[in-house]
Amino acid sequence: MQDGAPKNKPEPRWPILLGIPLLALAVWLAHTFGQKQENLTAKEHEIRSLLEQVRREERHAGGSGFVGGLCDLPWPFGPLAEWIWGDREPAGDIPDKLEAFGAEAVPILIEALRQDKSPAVRGVCANVLGEIGQRDALPALLAALRADGEGDVRKEVAGSLAELGDAGAVGPLIRALETDSAQSVRGEAARSLGRLGKEEALPPLLAALRMDADFYVRERAAEALGMLGGTNAVPALSNALRADRAASVREQAAEALGDIRDVQALADLCTALATDSAENVREEAARALGRLRSAEAVPALLNAVCADTAGDARAAAAAALGNLGDDRAVPALGKVLQEDAESRVRREAAEALGDLGKDGAIPALAAALQGDTDTNVRESAADALGCLGQPEALAPLSAALQAEKASDVRENVAKALGELGLPAAVPLLVTALETDKQSSVRSSAAEALGILADPAAVPALVKALRDDSSDRVRKAAAASLGRCGGPESAELLLATLRDDRIPAVRGAAATALGHMGNPEFLAALSAAVADPHEDVRKAAALALGSMGHAPAAPALIALLETDSDTDVRQAAAEALGLLGDSRAVPALVQALQQKATDVRFEAAFALGHLGVPETTAALTNLLADTAMSVRFAAAFALAEVRDPRAVPALEERLSDSEGHVRLGAACALAFTDGRLARSALIDAMQTDARWRQFVAVLVVIRLDTPEAMQLLDRELREPDATLRAFARRALDGEGVLALAKILECRDEDYRYYAARTLPFFDEPATRPALEAACNDPSPRVRRTARFLVRRIRRVEAASRRFPGAEGPDNPGK
Repeated sequence: MQDGAPKNKPEPRWPILLGIPLLALAVWLAHTFGQKQENLTAKEHEIRSLLEQVRREERHAGGSGFVGGLCDLPWPFGPLAEWIWGDREPAGDIPDKLEAFGAEAVPILIEALRQDKSPAVRGVCANVLGEIGQRDALPALLAALRADGEGDVRKEVAGSLAELGDAGAVGPLIRALETDSAQSVRGEAARSLGRLGKEEALPPLLAALRMDADFYVRERAAEALGMLGGTNAVPALSNALRADRAASVREQAAEALGDIRDVQALADLCTALATDSAENVREEAARALGRLRSAEAVPALLNAVCADTAGDARAAAAAALGNLGDDRAVPALGKVLQEDAESRVRREAAEALGDLGKDGAIPALAAALQGDTDTNVRESAADALGCLGQPEALAPLSAALQAEKASDVRENVAKALGELGLPAAVPLLVTALETDKQSSVRSSAAEALGILADPAAVPALVKALRDDSSDRVRKAAAASLGRCGGPESAELLLATLRDDRIPAVRGAAATALGHMGNPEFLAALSAAVADPHEDVRKAAALALGSMGHAPAAPALIALLETDSDTDVRQAAAEALGLLGDSRAVPALVQALQQKATDVRFEAAFALGHLGVPETTAALTNLLADTAMSVRFAAAFALAEVRDPRAVPALEERLSDSEGHVRLGAACALAFTDGRLARSALIDAMQTDARWRQFVAVLVVIRLDTPEAMQLLDRELREPDATLRAFARRALDGEGVLALAKILECRDEDYRYYAARTLPFFDEPATRPALEAACNDPSPRVRRTARFLVRRIRRVEAASRRFPGAEGPDNPGK
């Protein structure tokens, strides 16, 4: 060997010497763990494996410094540690996977919550137990709230106790709010007390808002007081809005005051809007004033929309003025639309002018549509002109459809022309369908022609279905032909359903044929429920339900029981409810056990439509479903079934953690024991959700007592013209006819709410309005209206055959 040449050094043996015992340890651990798993079922093993993955994630994130450090060492230590303790795959979706096991996971989760050494595991268990919603978990959750040493775990527990909705959690949550050392736990306890909605939580929440040293806890206390909705909280919230040193608390106090909607907060909200130093507080004060529904707020909002230095506050003030429905806002909003420097403010001003529905808004909207530099503002201006529904809006919309360069704006213009409902718009839309270069505009034109339902549009729609290069346009043309086409287009639609290569177009053809309702289409639609694409099977199922022919029942039952696609099974359940055939009852009851929430939801509604008392037990059990939407559907179904045996379970749901479910229970109780429904009705009337306000008015109509009407007159302070007219007609004694009148309004959502809730009455006097709604532009409104007409006819036939009989006849017998 030459001098200076590198010498061959022996490889160090210490990695091998250390690796051998680590390997032995791994083998021993695997053997021991394997023995423990031998007695587990496959699902239990999977649940425990998911929890083990949470532990590994915690270790990798630094929960166990020693193990995390080993995993980061170079070869061979890092790979060996990874092999022993697992890889680093993220655990973010594990709670969803655990929740999917439902009740089967509860015992394992309770055991881990009580005994596992990993805070991450205990936190996940607490969260999932709340999502699953079984009351069996309550003792373990309460023990963890009291004694778990990790604040993050106690916070998860506090949130889950609200999910369970058990009144037994109120006392422990109050103690946590008052004494827990972790601000996150106190804050979550406050929020949960608000969600549980119990009046005994009011004093500790007021104390927390006033005295807690941490701004986060005061925020959550304000939020919870807004959830409770009692006017007793208004003075404390107003004080917080005036004086709390944290802007986030003042903002939350403003939002809560808007939720409570008590006019005693008006002065403080107006002051906050005018003087608070924080932009977000002024913005929230404007929103709250819009919800307060007092004309006395208009001057403060007008000043803010014109003069506030923050764009978000001006935009919120514009939206609030649109909600209040006061004519004084029109000039100021028109000025803002033309002059404000920020596009989002101009956009809100345009939308507010559309909401106000005043003729005087047309010049400002037309100018914005023609000349605003921002496409979003021009889009909003077009929408607003369509909402106004005035013939004077035709000229600016016509000009924009021809001259506007931005396709998104032309698309909105086409929709607005359909909303106007004027025959003079048909030639304009036909031209757009035939010549516009943008497929989205042609599609909107086709849809608008369907809304107008003018036979003069049929040749252009037929041509578009046959020849247009865009599948989106052909789909829209097929759907619109169902509204205005005659025999000349039926053959094309049948051929499209059978042969078109695009599933969305075949589905639209199915929908169109269902709307036409010819019994000769039954065979083609029944064949389409076997289409290879789920969208076509879904559309065919709903079309069969809309047509209402009993021979379709077996095909729909088979679809509900065997189809692999959740959306198709959901559509089959809805169609069976619309069909009204009692042969579907066993399949629908069985569908209440399906894993898919949407299927259980629609099956419950369908059983309600069928109105069979034998389903009461199954629907009552569904009131404890883990999914809020399913509990809501079960309550509404019981409202149609009207079985007094469900009253105790419905009364229990009046304390549900979700306002939707409380309202559903109140609606059902209105048909059995309306005295219990009062608090849920007040809650619904004071919400911002229009459909909840709508249903609350419906329940009051159903109760039809002086006390109920007094409640409606006192609690419903609603600027929305449609809902206000609905309530006024109800107060004037028109009852269910006021509900039928909603079927004529311009708002599709309201028409759908009316159609979906009229089954509670089976009132023959509503039949003319329902027959008109059978041709509604909205497929969901049409389907429900047709079902109701069929059911009223069956009720009338039954009363003629059997005087004094009640309830729908059964076409399946």
